Amino acid sequence: MKLKLYTWHMDEISTRSILKVKEHYFHVLELPWIPNTWEHSGEPGGQNGISCILGGRYELTPFLRPSGERAFRLYNPDLGVYHDKADCPDGKGRFLILMHIANYLRDIEGCLATGLDENSRTPMVTNSSSAMKKLRGILKDDMHQLHIFRCKLRL
Repeated sequence: MKLKLYTWHMDEISTRSILKVKEHYFHVLELPWIPNTWEHSGEPGGQNGISCILGGRYELTPFLRPSGERAFRLYNPDLGVYHDKADCPDGKGRFLILMHIANYLRDIEGCLATGLDENSRTPMVTNSSSAMKKLRGILKDDMHQLHIFRCKLRL
């Protein structure tokens, strides 16, 4: 299945988007864009753990966190995003980028927080547990494609 994520707001504090899955819509919160500091590294993925990821196409696969929480993991080596640290060539790149339960920026380290709604006064999504339960019900344990559009749309 193809999922589409449309970014409508990016600033120095947060990145906010709408995720469309079939006829369902979810709110997504990420950290702001912070480019890599490696000189001429050629790695496009932004700083690991403190930045959102680039727009583009990603493989989205089910992932079981050590806590037992079911999440989804993103992967696209052409955009510098890998499954695990060991997969990163020369130790460069992003890894373990997850879509998981989180409501606030403090709950994520370069991942995507998914909710049913958002708070317009502060960067947060609401009802993240319910949103992820609904998303897992739609996506099951299959592999999917996530296309991120960083176009700052107003929906």
